[in-house]
Amino acid sequence: MRKRCCNSSGVNGMASTSALVSRALLLLTVALLLHECVVWCDIVGFAKHKKDNNNKIVKLGTGKATDCEYDEGTNGDIIIKYKKGDKHATKGCSIDLLTRNQGIQLEFSVTGNLMECLTDAGVVGTNEVHDERAGDDNLFPYTFSLQEGSLDSLLKDGPKTGAASECSGECVSGGKKGRHGKCLLSTEFAVGFGRRGDWMFYHTRILGEPRLWYCYSAVDKPESVASLKVNFEKKIKGWQVSGHDCNTAGQKGLDYDKIPKKDIYCADPKVLRKAEEWEIKDEAHKDTDFKYLFTLNVLPLKVVPPAIAKPQSVDYTKRIDGNKFPKCELTLRLSGNRFKLFGAPPGPQPSETPGPDGSTGPAVKVTGPVDTSTAPPSEASGSNMGLIIGIVIAVVVLLAVVGGLVWFFVLRGKGEEEEGMEMGMTGAGGTKTKTKVGGTTVGATQAKTGGMTTVGGTQAKTGGATTACGATSKAAGTTKGGATSKAGGATSKK
Repeated sequence: MRKRCCNSSGVNGMASTSALVSRALLLLTVALLLHECVVWCDIVGFAKHKKDNNNKIVKLGTGKATDCEYDEGTNGDIIIKYKKGDKHATKGCSIDLLTRNQGIQLEFSVTGNLMECLTDAGVVGTNEVHDERAGDDNLFPYTFSLQEGSLDSLLKDGPKTGAASECSGECVSGGKKGRHGKCLLSTEFAVGFGRRGDWMFYHTRILGEPRLWYCYSAVDKPESVASLKVNFEKKIKGWQVSGHDCNTAGQKGLDYDKIPKKDIYCADPKVLRKAEEWEIKDEAHKDTDFKYLFTLNVLPLKVVPPAIAKPQSVDYTKRIDGNKFPKCELTLRLSGNRFKLFGAPPGPQPSETPGPDGSTGPAVKVTGPVDTSTAPPSEASGSNMGLIIGIVIAVVVLLAVVGGLVWFFVLRGKGEEEEGMEMGMTGAGGTKTKTKVGGTTVGATQAKTGGMTTVGGTQAKTGGATTACGATSKAAGTTKGGATSKAGGATSKK
């Protein structure tokens, strides 16, 4: 959703010296006319930050950093748990993070009695599985870099879809061998876990896309914990999964580009969502190391249409129930070396110390819903105070201009007109008479507003106004005086 970041006062009017009514209209125009600000901002993140047209964060939000419940690791890691029946699986949550612009790495893990809680995909031949959708029973859905309003729509309606003509015909094909999909207009993601007999089975997918990315490991056994790291970087298309490239014949692997474009049915590459790290330009932000913003959304399972195996397809008539799944406990770990919770004070950064499962440290402290402000109150209030002072000064100047115009045009002008009507005016070398003819005063009126001067007319101009998004808007109204004519040796200005 786009919102106007500012409103700047301005004038663009014309005053006529021909009548008192025209002068009054000018004053009304000066006082009431607003010049429309043309700078727009996108609102992003849980704290409602303002992002300009150049993808810069020009104003940080002042709300909470997250509504996720998370554990804090020994190295500053942020660990979000995902269990059936809990808030995250049934309602989802959002979190605003500071980054170093080094790319996004999300580490997903599954814990518990894995032989019992993981669904067995089944062993078929040497390399195949019977149930390709086994990962849906332990699925962790997520998305990122959303604009305001997009999350509400996603939670209400599920993946955003469009007309059948916007993707391949196979996407929307029906029947027993059809894909039963819908053309996706955006992409959200998920990681899933299962097992293939005595080996771990890994699963990545785009929500609503019939194609599944999966492979089983020849190294990892379903014991008490298993994990994989999903990377989103500017230099790669889609995602890459660290350490789980499946080289066994018949398996495509977990990376996005391991599947040929023609075999990705409903998600055109042009709608593939990018993990954005937006540079922060707000002067209130003092952290010189973590200077970028990344917004992450943990999605509830109710937005996920389940997958169907053989052939790979999707069932839009159903949704996965967060009160029944996932069967195991899932976690998302955000490394303290890469991420910092938005609003956390600057400080020394943690070292990358591997934990027992190869991750960066066990959880040591549990926190409830986070109520962290985005910045210290003094900085936020100082930034807002500067804007308020600027507005007050602009209003005072505007009122002074209006008062001056009232005196000059109405009071002084009226006195001169009456004097000219009764007595006339005498000049050197002849007689120059100021009269009122047909309700029009003949003479020259000069007004200065904002340093601009006009003769025989009125010109009003407002100075530049700086918007909240850092743009400058300017408006000016100009009128020119009339021509000079000579008749019978007398000179009149109109």
